[in-house]
Amino acid sequence: MTVERSTGFTPSRMLATHQRAAWIPNEPNVAWHHFILSRFVGRLPGRDWDAILAVVVHTISQQSETHAELRGTTEYASGSSLPVVFEFAGSLLLDSREISIDELHLNQPRRNYSGQFSENGRVMALRSRIGGGETSKEFHLIHEATLARLTSE
Repeated sequence: MTVERSTGFTPSRMLATHQRAAWIPNEPNVAWHHFILSRFVGRLPGRDWDAILAVVVHTISQQSETHAELRGTTEYASGSSLPVVFEFAGSLLLDSREISIDELHLNQPRRNYSGQFSENGRVMALRSRIGGGETSKEFHLIHEATLARLTSE
């Protein structure tokens, strides 16, 4: 263990940031759904290295014990440009943490995101699809405050 202390190497540093975020234990009495009304950020797959997507859930309306409706915004940013923002409507299955988001905008292909929250609620694993097109590779958005905590360590 002296090797770890002298080099700063720990096995957790080998994990991707989203994996580290998903393994952070929540405080007592803080359930996964505590993080839903937050901002989640991450890199978009297949784009420039600085292409960022943020998903911000503004409201949640529980429809039943297992289903909730969501409203919020998606924000796309690249480099120093201003973000492009779209509203979305979505749904969340509370028992499985599965999420579906449909962007609401005119004169452009409709984009849909589907995926799942991690067990602790700090990570969204998503796939995107435009119109009836192909589904993207899975990518991860991390709760913004959690990401800030992990990058400052």
